[in-house]
Amino acid sequence: MHIGKFGNSFFKKKFYFWSNKTVIITGCTGFKGSWLSLVLKRYGATVIGVSLKPKNKKDLFVQANLKKKILYYDCDINNFQKVNKIFQKVKPDIIFHFAAQSLVIDSYKKKEETYKTNLIGSVNIIESCNNLNKKNTLLITTTDKVYKNNNKRKTFIETDKLGGSDPYSTSKAALEIICDYYLDIVKKSKFFSLCVARSGNVIGGGDWSENRLFPDILRSFYNKKVLIVRNPLSTRPWQHVLETLFGYLNLAEYNFKNKKYSGVYNFGPKKNSAISVLSVLKIVKKHMLSLKFSIKKNNLMYESKFLQLNSNKAIKHINFKQVWTLQETIYKTINWYYKSFKKQDAESLCLDDIKSFEKNY
Repeated sequence: MHIGKFGNSFFKKKFYFWSNKTVIITGCTGFKGSWLSLVLKRYGATVIGVSLKPKNKKDLFVQANLKKKILYYDCDINNFQKVNKIFQKVKPDIIFHFAAQSLVIDSYKKKEETYKTNLIGSVNIIESCNNLNKKNTLLITTTDKVYKNNNKRKTFIETDKLGGSDPYSTSKAALEIICDYYLDIVKKSKFFSLCVARSGNVIGGGDWSENRLFPDILRSFYNKKVLIVRNPLSTRPWQHVLETLFGYLNLAEYNFKNKKYSGVYNFGPKKNSAISVLSVLKIVKKHMLSLKFSIKKNNLMYESKFLQLNSNKAIKHINFKQVWTLQETIYKTINWYYKSFKKQDAESLCLDDIKSFEKNY
């Protein structure tokens, strides 16, 4: 893979840290996992993916041909014996745990699978890390939805009360309580360190999941169908997937070097990037004039009206920053899909965005 010019100081710094690291990404076939695989390959890391197979041929993991570019294990994280065996074999330095049942609507339909994967599966990953007889750092991703949300336009900080309003968010809040137990273990462990990342709504090219705003927008536009909008006034902290991933990279780097950075961190955009679905659509319409949408209120399940994260802890301690404005993020996301529809190579499109992000960091 082309890794760019070493004249880029940001690139050089990342390459220096990651080029000698063995990294496991659980959920590597998912949206975030695929992007992170490309980022870490660019920085010379040895990337091992532990995940179920991609759901369809459109998935970024397939389009970017990642199966041939990383060491991939088709593995259900609910199988502890298999997971632990992989970890003992590859002996990772850093682990990013993304694997989850992460769709809110599916969590209503698949409650048992959601709780099993998000809790038991995650414990299997944690225990496999704790069993390693070598220094290792585990970063677990949860969600901005773990907070007890009364829709009072509160900006959440890491110490706010946890809660949940659907099977997905409650499973993630329960996982956070489990992580709290393991954070105590970390203090006594010679090798193991742990950090937890809560992020907002990520967007970017290559996401084809059902019932997510931007994949639905692009499918509707491309197929010349009316977009159905469930909750137009719901406000979310929108950010490009690279914003959160580079935040995760920073956290993993800091924590690997010093266990004092173990703990929980929010990764969200600035306040002016937390806007309603309807406001997002108005920005999108500037780039997609022919897009048509219809509002069909959702009465089948609960969704929070307002979500926003305070990321001051990550900004202060691990150099987290927002690189792109919301308008830039939306444009880059739409542009990625436009070029993809014209059969441009998915990996190249991602690398263009990664290089642009590095340049502006």
